[in-house]
Amino acid sequence: MKNLKVSLAWQILLAMVLGILLGSYLHYHSDSVNG
Repeated sequence: MKNLKVSLAWQILLAMVLGILLGSYLHYHSDSVNG
């Protein structure tokens, strides 16, 4: 169970980081396209 909790925590943390990076990238990309 301990390993499962660690894995779940890492999945949530990784998902948050990826979401932030993807969101910032799309926001920057859209700003660049719009001028």
